[in-house]
Amino acid sequence: MKNAFFFILIIVLLFFIAPLLIAGYFGFVPVLSSIMGADKPKDLGIKVTTQNYKEGLKKLGMKVETKKTLPGSAMQKHTGSHMVDAVFTQEEITAMSKRRRPDFPFFNPQIKINPDNSFEVSTIFKIDAAITYLTRMGISQEKIDSAFSTMNLPKMNFPLYLKSTGSITNNEINTRIQSLQVGRFSVPHAMVAKYNSIFDTVLTEVMKQDMNSNIISLTINDGKVYVKGAYPDIEIFVK
Repeated sequence: MKNAFFFILIIVLLFFIAPLLIAGYFGFVPVLSSIMGADKPKDLGIKVTTQNYKEGLKKLGMKVETKKTLPGSAMQKHTGSHMVDAVFTQEEITAMSKRRRPDFPFFNPQIKINPDNSFEVSTIFKIDAAITYLTRMGISQEKIDSAFSTMNLPKMNFPLYLKSTGSITNNEINTRIQSLQVGRFSVPHAMVAKYNSIFDTVLTEVMKQDMNSNIISLTINDGKVYVKGAYPDIEIFVK
C-alpha cells in the first residue's frame, strides 16, 4: 500500500515528462532553477511524526528491519504473509513513504488526501536512484541509457506534483490523473488523458513485480485510505 502511490510517479516519468523537459525552467540548470523556484517540491502542508510512522506499521501489522547487505544484489526482502483490513490517514501514509530503501527514487514525499476523494503527491524525483531502481527491476543499463539519450532527459533531480483519483481492485490499478506538474510546468491535460489507460496497465505490472502483497481493494473515502489484502509479516531493506 505504501508504495502504490509512488509507482504512479515513476511511470509518469516515462509516459508524460521526458518529451517536455526544458533546461532551467524544469529544474535542470541548478542556478536558474533555484531562481525560478523549480528545484523545490510543492508544499502540501502535510506534517508527520515518528508516531505516525509507528501507527501506520501497526495497522499494516508489518515489522520493518534494515541490514547493511542482503544476498545477491537485493535491496529488499519480504517474509511471511497476513491479512490486513485497515484505514490509514494521510500522515501515516506519508510517514511510511518517507522511510524507504536507498534506491527508492522519490525523496521527502508528501501525500495529501482531499475531501473529494482525490489525492495529491509532491516529491523530488532522484534520477540516480531511479536508474538503480529500474536496473534492479530487470531493465538493462543499456536500455536506460538509450532512453535518456533518445528523450534528451538530463540526469538530474527534479520536483514532481501529481493530483489524481484512483483505486486498486484485485491488484488492478485504475487512476484518473487530473493534474501533473514538472517543476512549474503543467503537462497538458490532453497528453495525460491520452495515455492514462496505457499508464494504468503498465503501472499494474510494475506494482506486481515490486510489491510482495495481494491487494484485494484500496480505496479513498472521507479523507482516508481503506485497504484490504495480504501483506508481508516482515520487510527487510538495505540501508
